[in-house]
Amino acid sequence: MSLSEKFDIVTGDGWTTAGDDVQLKVVNRVLYFQCSNGHEDWSNNFDACGDVYTASDIPFVGHRGFNRAWLSVKPLIESLSFDAIVGYSHGAALAERAHENYFHRFGYQPMTWCFGGPASIWFPSKELQNRMTNVINVRNHNDIVYL
Repeated sequence: MSLSEKFDIVTGDGWTTAGDDVQLKVVNRVLYFQCSNGHEDWSNNFDACGDVYTASDIPFVGHRGFNRAWLSVKPLIESLSFDAIVGYSHGAALAERAHENYFHRFGYQPMTWCFGGPASIWFPSKELQNRMTNVINVRNHNDIVYL
């Protein structure tokens, strides 16, 4: 599937809302996370304090709002069957956490594509960086998140 096709699906419809107002879907064994789509998402976006994430064997400091949103859907995600992950904006931050969780559970990396994802993990250790080598970040250089 092309990048364009992945983007069309991640910006399309058919979402399920779970946890802390997180929108997700699985299409053809690919887990998708939607961009910010409501008050709760924006509340999490702006809760940008550092927070130690300890729900893995490698603790890391990440964006508190994204950690909270991820933890609210983690049990559901762990019950789903998927082989790849795609996220857009707010959903890209969740996709990174789903990617790390997948590695933690299965011992290998899925392919993960993040469209317009914010920087949400701070000063990752070398071990965590090694878990993220199959994460492809697609960014628009005019995006205000990066200016």
